[in-house]
Amino acid sequence: MAAPGSVGHSLLFMLSTRSIWLGLAWAGVGAGVVCAGGGGALGGAVPDATVAAGVRARLRHERAEWAYRQRAYPAGRIPAGALLRAWQASGTARVRPAALTGSLPAQRWVNIGPAPILSTPDDDDPDSVGRVTCLAVDPADSTHWLIGAAQGGVWETHDAGTTWAPRTDDQPSLAMGAITFAPSNPQIAYAGTGEMNGGDSYAGAGLLKSTDGGSTWQLLATATFAQISFSRLRVSPANPNVLLAATANDNNAFDGHSPLAPPPTGVCKSVDGGVTWTLTLGGKATDLEVDPGNFNHFYAGLGDPAGDPTNGVYQSLDGGQTWTALNGPWLAAAGGVGRVGLAVAPSNPNILYVSMQDSTSANGNLLGVWQTADAWDPQPIWSQLPYPGSPDGQWDYGQVILTDPSDPSTVYLGGIDLWQFDGANWTDLYPRKHFHVDQHALAWAGGRLVVGDDGGVFSTPDGGVTWRNHNTATLAITQFYAGSVHPRNPAFALGDSQDQGVQAWNGGRPWQELLGGDGTGSAISASHPDTDWAGSVQNLALARTTDGGVNFDVADTGISTNARPYLAPFAKCPAKDDEFIAGVDNLWRCDNFFSGAAPLWALNGPTDGSLLDGSEVSAVGFAPSDTQGRTYAFGTSFGQLFVTSTGGATWNDIAGPSPVMPPRFLTGLAFSPTNANLLFATFSGFDETTTNQPGHLFVTANALAPKPSWRNLSPPADVPHNEVTLDPSSPSTLYVATDLGVWTGSADGSNWSHMGPAMGLPNVAVYDVEIGPQGRIVAFTHGRGAFALVDAAPPALQIAPTTNQVLLAWPALTVNYLLQTTAHLSPPAAWATVTNAPAVVGKWNTVTLPPTAPTAFYRLMAQ
Repeated sequence: MAAPGSVGHSLLFMLSTRSIWLGLAWAGVGAGVVCAGGGGALGGAVPDATVAAGVRARLRHERAEWAYRQRAYPAGRIPAGALLRAWQASGTARVRPAALTGSLPAQRWVNIGPAPILSTPDDDDPDSVGRVTCLAVDPADSTHWLIGAAQGGVWETHDAGTTWAPRTDDQPSLAMGAITFAPSNPQIAYAGTGEMNGGDSYAGAGLLKSTDGGSTWQLLATATFAQISFSRLRVSPANPNVLLAATANDNNAFDGHSPLAPPPTGVCKSVDGGVTWTLTLGGKATDLEVDPGNFNHFYAGLGDPAGDPTNGVYQSLDGGQTWTALNGPWLAAAGGVGRVGLAVAPSNPNILYVSMQDSTSANGNLLGVWQTADAWDPQPIWSQLPYPGSPDGQWDYGQVILTDPSDPSTVYLGGIDLWQFDGANWTDLYPRKHFHVDQHALAWAGGRLVVGDDGGVFSTPDGGVTWRNHNTATLAITQFYAGSVHPRNPAFALGDSQDQGVQAWNGGRPWQELLGGDGTGSAISASHPDTDWAGSVQNLALARTTDGGVNFDVADTGISTNARPYLAPFAKCPAKDDEFIAGVDNLWRCDNFFSGAAPLWALNGPTDGSLLDGSEVSAVGFAPSDTQGRTYAFGTSFGQLFVTSTGGATWNDIAGPSPVMPPRFLTGLAFSPTNANLLFATFSGFDETTTNQPGHLFVTANALAPKPSWRNLSPPADVPHNEVTLDPSSPSTLYVATDLGVWTGSADGSNWSHMGPAMGLPNVAVYDVEIGPQGRIVAFTHGRGAFALVDAAPPALQIAPTTNQVLLAWPALTVNYLLQTTAHLSPPAAWATVTNAPAVVGKWNTVTLPPTAPTAFYRLMAQ
């Protein structure tokens, strides 16, 4: 936030009717910009409860398979350090706002939420934001917290979760796995990049270190930790330069799709503040515990969820230098040792709890929970606790255990739900529904238990009786898969996100949930955009509404249920609202989506055997210039690309065999708005796996010819591309969504620039870019919510005085500003923030001053 009084450019003028001076100040904008405003709610929805039984237990594996396979195909692996190299390459092409010219004037990406996602009226789940994987509380200040998000980076709060600020948007990896303060010096903090929870998790790029309490961070040990993930960090209470880390392969839920040469993981130790490391225990380390009174005493859990001979519980009595595998009763349990969780009781460090997932269970069931009262004996004696409810619960995806700081018999265990053990019995705290499902992180802030889960941050001061929701208007970490924008209203969009379903944005920070589950796609009618929408959740479960979200109907009747991929694409014809296409293992088409009593689908793709066995439709797109809706294309997971100009009566494979197009997963298609022959295609994966056919973005100028010719237009970074969008108002301008932000350039492949942190867009995976009315461009990120590209020039502060009040107004969807006032300009001017939040009226933020408002100066201060 800009310091009060740090005025760059100012504009002062006087209102003679009230003798009020108004000042406008422009200051440098920080990395965590947000836009002000509030959104209206939409009623009626399909909540999470409508998801078929058993689906939730499988989602983490299906997401993992979908996310990993497209980036690893065809080699079956992701090259180690690939994302870090792409980040380094992007640095030479970063956009500087002051240097933008031509079709890109001085602009900036502004986060528009969701912050938070408002739950539906008939669903009593809490408002949420997205997945929090780790958290830490400052040992010297219980109101100072750090959290790490799945792909949202490190966030900091100094007021116990009331307000948040992102701290690592400029780092090469925003996937977080572990975070901690140094007990002896909380100004030093460490954060491990790379999420270990499977699902659609991303690998890391190294260890982050802060020496100012979490405000700024430096990347260390990239050679040691690139392509792996952290599960825990422990720092010596006597020396902040001595620390141990537990690490694992990031793809531990990808069912065997491991890199060909996986980097070493397990428990490693550093004695120089994280610069250099020594691996002391090899395996997939899922947890690491330490005796709070003796840094020589450690427990480690090796826990490959799929099972591994090294899995188990290990003890070290020499500071993590050597380890001994313990022969606990879990070795005789029915099942196998999978992911391991550990918790030492701070009030009695001899008491330790061990939780384990059953590696032989397809649903990730709980193997058991054990306790010992002589943890540091070379041969501890163990007793098993009762099961918390049933053993079901995807304990391979979310598993975290923590004891009460003052009562060693009180234990909290998180899986899907959060369980509390009182020394004899378990109580499920989730039925109170004051927090989200899928638990990943627990920490104590004094006597307050802080919880991080798939919905965000929650806390309880009284053991789960009452709860506080910390998902405020300043925390934006939603993982979008796609989105759609209103054809006329620049302040309306639909977003489709992981575990948060489909949401509606009405111009403010909060978004309204419409459909539960994993939202994977949406579309908005061109003729009735305020009422007629389509949405889908996992495995192409399509729904439609014709009353603005009040009611939804099933809309996928007829589509084959045998081969629906986790994230199946669909699209609406730009010229015909009733015409949709959707892809599973072939293409399907609907011609009565909104008008029919029930949308009916029919097979529409090639049936001549030209589709490769086992392929999935991975991208679809219409040619906007064909007003009859007969020209469209689809791509596949094996890199095939088919086009039709006869509404599906005939098809032409236009991708291969091609000496130019790579045999990789095809992710995006975009026809020119005015020319059906001009077609752009994007590919995932890495050039390192197809060295003879590099590239991620290609174009043909004769897409409807029998054998089109293709040209490589790729930006200068080897990074997976997820989508390409042409600006309708300037078709020669491209926007490409990649795993490392957005690239923009000319349609001829020249003038590429990386639109990253210098323009307000974090180094996060962007899965979709949509362009709506008045050129409004929205980027849907997979970890930092949605961003709109807006004019970054200082907004004018408008006034509208009446006899009783004064209305102050400035444009909405600009960089976030604080309205401040002072009674005089004589130095030192004492500027104070006007505390009433601005209302959003059309395109304006407004604040109404009461009749008793004093004579004063006013200004806008950029945050």
